[in-house]
Amino acid sequence: MKLIKAASLALLGVLAMGASSAKAVPTQGFLKLNVSMTVQSQALIDTNKNGDGKTYISTTQKQKVNNKIFLALLAEMFDTNWAAGAQLGYDLNRDQMIVADKTGTNVLFYCGDGVSNATRQAYVTLDWFNQDGPYSGKSVDATPGSGNFTGYWQGKIEIYYDNFSDASVFTDLQGDGLNVEKYSENHTTTSSTVSRDETFTPFSIGSAGGKDAIMTGKVTAKGKVTSNAP
Repeated sequence: MKLIKAASLALLGVLAMGASSAKAVPTQGFLKLNVSMTVQSQALIDTNKNGDGKTYISTTQKQKVNNKIFLALLAEMFDTNWAAGAQLGYDLNRDQMIVADKTGTNVLFYCGDGVSNATRQAYVTLDWFNQDGPYSGKSVDATPGSGNFTGYWQGKIEIYYDNFSDASVFTDLQGDGLNVEKYSENHTTTSSTVSRDETFTPFSIGSAGGKDAIMTGKVTAKGKVTSNAP
């Protein structure tokens, strides 16, 4: 990430300006997404403390990653810039993290598709249901009917960024963790309303800005979709 070159872009809060600009594509089934993570990476590796050749220290550095910082990172990764009001989301139709416009109904970028060209490869994958777990709940199989469940799954995330002209930005953080989903559905003869609330707590390990790193924290998503009955 450079996270981002020792976190310079992220910490300054400067949006990366690329050669291209993302264009909106309409979508339905949108969940609003929030990230609250911490990346801890190597700062100093066995640095001689006082020049005596005997005393060495190693240190780590931490960076908080919220939505604003993550959007700036994605802009650099994908070599683009976002329109004012752009936000993180999740498209249920494509099962991908997205960047959406300020209305939340138009996709600016599919993060899972990412970018792969002569200068870079970059993508972010997010899977709420990498592995099944137990669930509890109740459903009413009738019309009108309903269902309410809480499920426990293994989620998975990967942030990959390789800028071929700058090895110092190389990032490959991947890992998994518990995802708790609260799901509810109500249907009538004319419509169906589905609500989802995801809470994913990953532990990811790998490289950030070309240095060994770990990522911890929380990714949440919430939304409600109403559709006409077939």
